[in-house]
Amino acid sequence: MVTLNHSAEALRPLFESQDGKFEKIRNAGWASFEKTGWPTRRDEEYKFTALDAIFKRNVDFSDGGFTYSIDKDYAHSKFYSEDGHHLVFVNGNYIESWSSIGEGKLSLSAFDKLNSENLATIVNQFGDDRASVAINHAFLSNGISIKVGKSVDSLPVFIYHFRDASESTTLSFPYIHVQAEENAQICLYEKSFSSGTHLHFASHMTGIEVGRNANVQFTKIQGLEKRDYTLDNLFVKQHESSHFFANTFSLSGSLIRNNTDISLDGQHCEANMYGLYFLDGHSHVDNHTVVDHRFPNCDSNELYKGIVDEHAAAVFNGKIFVRQAAQKTNAFQSNNNVSLSDTATIHTKPQLEIWADDVKCSHGCTIGQLDSEALFYLESRGIKPDMAKAMLLGAFAQESLDHVNLDIIKDEVSAHIHNRLGV
Repeated sequence: MVTLNHSAEALRPLFESQDGKFEKIRNAGWASFEKTGWPTRRDEEYKFTALDAIFKRNVDFSDGGFTYSIDKDYAHSKFYSEDGHHLVFVNGNYIESWSSIGEGKLSLSAFDKLNSENLATIVNQFGDDRASVAINHAFLSNGISIKVGKSVDSLPVFIYHFRDASESTTLSFPYIHVQAEENAQICLYEKSFSSGTHLHFASHMTGIEVGRNANVQFTKIQGLEKRDYTLDNLFVKQHESSHFFANTFSLSGSLIRNNTDISLDGQHCEANMYGLYFLDGHSHVDNHTVVDHRFPNCDSNELYKGIVDEHAAAVFNGKIFVRQAAQKTNAFQSNNNVSLSDTATIHTKPQLEIWADDVKCSHGCTIGQLDSEALFYLESRGIKPDMAKAMLLGAFAQESLDHVNLDIIKDEVSAHIHNRLGV
């Protein structure tokens, strides 16, 4: 057994103090976590985001808990005005009585309402042995399973994560399971809110199964406080002729690690991933993506853009696997970054591993500063330097917003960007 570092060992009293819910899953998760501990810099996948050192230096888990002081009215004040299903999580627990379920054919089941066999089937369907998955299982709370029936075009689902650290360091371990059956369509929007003056740590798990000819769109907005640490895991399994779109906007937070794993498990699938990170201060955001092409005649498109300022750090590590059977694959990956400060840090590593011979695949990355000639052109037309800079950065970020299909979400992210740019 690996000796756990201080940060991981401090979690043991919290693990042992939990109630008797989900005991089998929790015990298996803790056993897995004990074997691995937090990843170190020696782990190639975490070379630039060494969780053991980060947590040991910044997070005192021994002071952690799960209590909160926010109320239902506060939660409802943050709801979007759109019709749909509004689901509330507080410090990782789904609260059914605070949620608002809209009309339409959508099956929602809280984890504490499922029998142990069905819950185990859900949890074991997604994930692997990485620490952020194991720790989520070890502290599994009241998650939710969302099922969209065959040929159902669902109202949008809004998922609100409220993190309250008013009294002490708090922890969240939310779990969301989505099953879209054949020909189903659903759009999901996820947003986090922070309150309180203490630190908050969260490990998210989202597992999405996209049925034959189904269409799922998933957008998350990560605008967190400087005291928030988040490990976010998204696992997607696509069946024949399905379509999946992911939009990830990382706008602030102390540490955000986004793990996105998509498996194309049938022919004629299409997977699309778009991301934007806009960082300043000492924020650290790591986007780690995997697209596994396992069947022929599938497409994947991936575009992540970053604007990094002050002492912030951005990491992008994207992998595309094309198995030998996956002939006629089209796979494209791009990561483009703008550095606004000499003290900002950017690490980018797009990768392709191809075993098939009849494919069209490409990857690339760029790191640079604003185009001085473009700035000069705008300024020569009477535009003030700050406005010219903001216009160029806004245009750079815009492509990441083009794939959000709900105007209220697109406008919110756009407004956040423009406020940060001072325009």
